[in-house]
Amino acid sequence: MRYLAYIKKIDSELKYELAKSLEFIDWKRHINNNSTVFIKPNFTFPFYKKGITTSPVLIENLLSILKKRTK
Repeated sequence: MRYLAYIKKIDSELKYELAKSLEFIDWKRHINNNSTVFIKPNFTFPFYKKGITTSPVLIENLLSILKKRTK
C-alpha cells in the first residue's frame, strides 16, 4: 500500500491549495458522484483555538470543493 501526504504552508489561496492537495492524493479515484463523504474536524469546546481546532474557513473551502463532486 502506498501512503501519501501533502505538506504545504498556506499563506493565501486556501481553496486553491486544498484543491491541489486533493489532486495530489488522486481523490476523484476514490470519491464519485454518489459517494458519501464524512469530514472529521478537530473541535475544541466552547472556543476555536488556532493550531488545535480545525479552521472553519478550511472546512468551508473543503466542502465547496467536495460539493462539486458529490452531495
